Amino acid sequence: MGLARTFQNIRLFSDMTVLENVMIGRHCRTKSGIFRSIVRGKGVREEEQEIVESSYQLLQKVGLAEFTNEFAKNLPYGAQRRLEIARAMATDPFLLLLDEPAAGMNPQETSDLDHLICKISEEDRIAILLIEHDMKLVMNISNPIYVMEYGKKIAEGSPQQIKDNPKVIEAYLGEETDA
Repeated sequence: MGLARTFQNIRLFSDMTVLENVMIGRHCRTKSGIFRSIVRGKGVREEEQEIVESSYQLLQKVGLAEFTNEFAKNLPYGAQRRLEIARAMATDPFLLLLDEPAAGMNPQETSDLDHLICKISEEDRIAILLIEHDMKLVMNISNPIYVMEYGKKIAEGSPQQIKDNPKVIEAYLGEETDA
């Protein structure tokens, strides 16, 4: 229906290739039914070729084209996160929900993720709903920001407004102390 998501815990098909993982994301956009797939007529073969090509293009976009035939389980952690995003994007969503995409990433991987999310938003015009505890990442890429605490909204606004909000400081950012 136009909503795709990634999970806080990586949920890839580890014994499938990187390309196959993305191709699975296209299943909801295929037109061939089971009978046509069994018969494998020209239309089915053309659709399969389009799925391979569009999946490869997504791998290029997220910087994983060089790993096309590698098993997903063999990718570094940050690359596995990008693969999850590519698979979600394969569904052609208008809204992409990213649940803690930077969890467990080192600073370089987080920086790469920051650039990727901005690229997706700007180039593909996909709305992104980011759930994240890495405040630097949130502040770099989000506007507006909505802050929740125990299921209740405690603030909304621009990154600067959120940074200066006393409720947010108390709940998440911490207060500066005098040395």
